Amino acid sequence: YRSASSVRPAPGNLRVGVLSSLSAAEQSLMPLVAEFSGLFFQRNSKVVETIDVPKAALETRRGDGRGQLDARVLLAGLPDDCTRDGGACLWLTGEDLYISGLQYVFGLAQYQRRQGVVSLHRTLRAPAKEGLAQGALSSRIDSLRRLLKVAVHELGHPFSLQHCVH
Repeated sequence: YRSASSVRPAPGNLRVGVLSSLSAAEQSLMPLVAEFSGLFFQRNSKVVETIDVPKAALETRRGDGRGQLDARVLLAGLPDDCTRDGGACLWLTGEDLYISGLQYVFGLAQYQRRQGVVSLHRTLRAPAKEGLAQGALSSRIDSLRRLLKVAVHELGHPFSLQHCVH
């Protein structure tokens, strides 16, 4: 890992923002995701303003109704504003995401641009475990835990961490 040419200095600051709009309950999770990510990576973190989903990503919808967005096109269309100082950004969206060859993804990140996106569609809105009433406290805790795990996973990529091949 250390000898790999892809290793570079860790991002200085972390920023967490929203793509498009989220419900009030989902929006209230933003400070928690920012705080947890900052503690996990031992970096300053903050919530940044909401931005719109790039138009090019909206044109990649597949499926019926709202459909899914291509996560690669979505990431490519995001502004570089929040990473110019060597920071990293994580964007949360309510949109369901996919990439070519996969039915869906929980999130995706780009190492080079130091940005990632996490879909709340699969992290928070997954069905409750068998035997639990929908909306039960343990179900909400499981959803939050899943969201935080996916968030730090995607933020790990801007830190030059790759997927384990073993």
